[in-house]
Amino acid sequence: MYKVMIAMAALFLVGCGSTGRSQQAQRAGGAQTAQRAGGAQTMPQWDSSTVQTMKGTVEGTRQGGQVEMIIVMLKADTGESHVVMLGPKQVLDPGLASLATATPIEVTGSKVKGPQRELILASKVKVGGKEYAVRNDQGQLLDKDGQPVKSLR
Repeated sequence: MYKVMIAMAALFLVGCGSTGRSQQAQRAGGAQTAQRAGGAQTMPQWDSSTVQTMKGTVEGTRQGGQVEMIIVMLKADTGESHVVMLGPKQVLDPGLASLATATPIEVTGSKVKGPQRELILASKVKVGGKEYAVRNDQGQLLDKDGQPVKSLR
């Protein structure tokens, strides 16, 4: 099951890296349709009505795509596994960009449908007593200082 989740996350990252999304959509974590061979693909969009908080441990992390998106595989205390999209490595606090396996974590975010499966777009992450703000209440990416991201270049 874990290998299947990693493979799905990798496919998602490949899609993220080659979509040609606009900077505005990247900043907002919003939807953007990408033209690809064989059709169009819609990227996940923040949905404030699906925001939830879950606790668990880090099963693994992955990064990829043009903006080095950080993805965390979360094993929730309920036993369920979730794919959590933190954000581009360049705007994340270094403490989030290098989470170790088995680290206890609490994630608040919007549960959305990605190209291959559901995932959580993280807005707040608690690790080791420290809380990190990743997105604001509208789903806009925040930088290390909590300011809205204006550009990913």
